[in-house]
Amino acid sequence: MDKKIIALIAASVIILMYTTALAQAIPLNETNNDKFQPFYDQGTYNIVAYSAIAVRTYVPSFDQVNKLVVDVDESFLNYAITVGDNTYMLGKDFTYTGHVTQTYFDPVFSNPTTKIGVASSRFSSIMVDYTFDFSAYAGSIDGTLNMHAVFAQGNDKLHSLSGTGDLQNVQITGVNLPATIALPLITVKHEGTVMGWPDIEPLP
Repeated sequence: MDKKIIALIAASVIILMYTTALAQAIPLNETNNDKFQPFYDQGTYNIVAYSAIAVRTYVPSFDQVNKLVVDVDESFLNYAITVGDNTYMLGKDFTYTGHVTQTYFDPVFSNPTTKIGVASSRFSSIMVDYTFDFSAYAGSIDGTLNMHAVFAQGNDKLHSLSGTGDLQNVQITGVNLPATIALPLITVKHEGTVMGWPDIEPLP
């Protein structure tokens, strides 16, 4: 094959590769805000309902508990996400799914017979994997946002993992705030910063 033709093909391939890489580097949604904004959310759940459906694992056994692991799927009565001046509501702007794993080392139970409520422990942690799905309601943000949180004694952090659609470039970091308790209702709260949140208002 002629050397000029080979050189032309090679140059074309290089240009194609460069163009493809450049296109992939450009954010798909140019309406996303490229500045850091305050992020705040809070949700309320019924602790009695949680306790009823929780799965408890006693290690090594129910009679001798060195570690208690409690798993439960989250279900909030209400939930709100505020970014800047916009507040998005559960059941109107997004749906929520999440799973909580609570771990207690050397737990002391409030009722030694049932071994359900933990009065104290040597160390405890809560790990939450959850998803905000804005695609469930048309007309506002379109996409999902996967989050991860770890709440341990003196080390409470949450952050975004991945997003789709309008939320694919979103980055969130935050911390846990003291909960509001009005038994059987508990309201959890978090605050932090967000970058890349779309400039799209909530549904009316």
